[in-house]
Amino acid sequence: MIVIVAIYKFNFTNDDVYVEYNGEMMKTDDYNALETHCKMMPDMAWCEGFNFDTVISTGTHTMDHAAMVTDEISFLSEMIPHHQEAIDTSATLLTQTQNTALKVILVNIMSGQANEINMMKNRLSDNYSGSDYKPMYMPMMRDTSSISAITTLEKMYMEDMIVHHQWAVDMANKLLSIMKQQDQLIKLTEEGMKQRQALKDFAQGIIDAQTKEIAQFQELLKNY
Repeated sequence: MIVIVAIYKFNFTNDDVYVEYNGEMMKTDDYNALETHCKMMPDMAWCEGFNFDTVISTGTHTMDHAAMVTDEISFLSEMIPHHQEAIDTSATLLTQTQNTALKVILVNIMSGQANEINMMKNRLSDNYSGSDYKPMYMPMMRDTSSISAITTLEKMYMEDMIVHHQWAVDMANKLLSIMKQQDQLIKLTEEGMKQRQALKDFAQGIIDAQTKEIAQFQELLKNY
């Protein structure tokens, strides 16, 4: 089915979304990410003509990443692929962009989140080795493999990463809220309290770092 909304062409299939953007065809594998981005950031140029009546009629649903967090194991299990997507897309753009300020942020994301993935994997291994939890995470970033214009690539990355970061912030805030409620009900050893505080500090670190990077992206986007 081809839907033409304003100056944009959307070609929806069961698995893929193809969008004509600035004269180039772009493939988006994750329809839920597309819907989420445009609902959360309707001011993005790419979403100006998005027809949400059409989206709703397809029967797809927006993924609420914070809603997936119900405890420590779900938080860690969902945050690992979330971080990995940020690393992968940042690494790709790093080989393309010449924007010095953006490069600094990309390197910080790659190094910082790689370290955090190792920490989360170790925590899962140490505390939940027998768990059969299966992550529900679905990619959020748009596929830009068919885009050649570097300014378009940079702009799309930053727009998407703002939403991507905000979901991480929401997930971390959800975990802290759950832990605050639990603190009133549980009693722990000194070591248990130490481990629990380490997780709280980790979640707060995600909030602080990614909130800062959101502001940096928003500032850089003023030039696009």
